[in-house]
Amino acid sequence: GGGTECPVAVHASCYGVDPALLAGDTPWRCDPCAAARPGTGANHGVACAACCGLCRRPGGAVRRTSQRGAPDYVHPVCVWWMPGASTEFVPTEELRAQAPDGGAAPCVFCGVSHAVKCSVRGCAAAAHPHCAMNAEAEHSRWVLTSRDLPGGGTDWSMYCVAHLHEAADMIREEGLEDDDVYGNLHVWDEILHSDDTKLVKRRKKIREEYGHTHGDWDDSYNRLRKYLAEHGNTRVPIMYMKDRHLGKWAYDLRSRMSKNLNGSNGGLKLWKIEALEA
Repeated sequence: GGGTECPVAVHASCYGVDPALLAGDTPWRCDPCAAARPGTGANHGVACAACCGLCRRPGGAVRRTSQRGAPDYVHPVCVWWMPGASTEFVPTEELRAQAPDGGAAPCVFCGVSHAVKCSVRGCAAAAHPHCAMNAEAEHSRWVLTSRDLPGGGTDWSMYCVAHLHEAADMIREEGLEDDDVYGNLHVWDEILHSDDTKLVKRRKKIREEYGHTHGDWDDSYNRLRKYLAEHGNTRVPIMYMKDRHLGKWAYDLRSRMSKNLNGSNGGLKLWKIEALEA
């Protein structure tokens, strides 16, 4: 949260922190701290016990929704993994209204409603993503995955402890990387330490077939120009759900440009800088 009073620590890219803020001297504050001490550099650790409006659990990294008036917070993971829900931080009541089955499914960890069912067809187990990812007993944690789709968009899946083998099979089949897998990382460790030639071959095939979708600079640059034409700016949100790769790429680009402006080596070649400034 930016100070000793606040217990919350986040990945800047996951929370959507502007790299320019991190490069300056102004302390960064998470949303609850910013709401508790508007216009100051101080933090308010108590505010970070704010409850998520979906899972009702306090603590953890929460973002303020667009609700006017009293602050309303949600865990980003509780939003991203809810099937059919808006991927923007709209008011909690709107998100709860979009929950599958009317939000009737209770969480196996906390018992509160509006839980998300296991992605395996026919499985009735349900959990809030934040609960499933952070269960106190590591062996009881679920596996959560995010996967960029070739045609655009993101597939968000959750696998309960009874279906960890299915999770491992999907990870192998789709060639997921370590930053695409969350929660019960024992499954990921087993894959990494096994002689899994199938996973290696699948990753190679994905890079060959969809290389332009996963990191080709020229293609990413063209997609950024398209975003500029549509939105009038290049401030692509880190979790831009229409093109998650572009969101990550643009965030990394802003971070590198910020380093260059501050006299550090951001790792950008001159021709790329010139193209971005054109």
